[in-house]
Amino acid sequence: MYTLQELKDAVVELCKNNTPIPKTKDRYTHILKVAVAKIYGDEKDSFYYSIGSLSIKAVPFDTLYAAYQRLTETGTFSRAWYRETFPAEARSRPCNFTTIGGVLVVLGFAEYMENGVYRRK
Repeated sequence: MYTLQELKDAVVELCKNNTPIPKTKDRYTHILKVAVAKIYGDEKDSFYYSIGSLSIKAVPFDTLYAAYQRLTETGTFSRAWYRETFPAEARSRPCNFTTIGGVLVVLGFAEYMENGVYRRK
């Protein structure tokens, strides 16, 4: 199991290599940078990705790590769990769910199973 720092390091490599991150069928994003983001007044280590050419979103590493832990401990990571565990993020940044899932897929931890569910690989 990765530590939070190991997961951050892996995401930095995805950013450096401009690795495509799968979102939905035939859609991809890329990690633009790793930096601190101000989210609901808190500064959090995060990674940024784009949605189209105009919108840039941040994913806090603690959210990514919680999803990774959920996946490794239970075998799945679902949109329902994301909404329940991170309700404010799910409302303001719903696209983060598929970005988190896509990162976990690229890192070899998960595979996309069905609408809203990733399974441990």
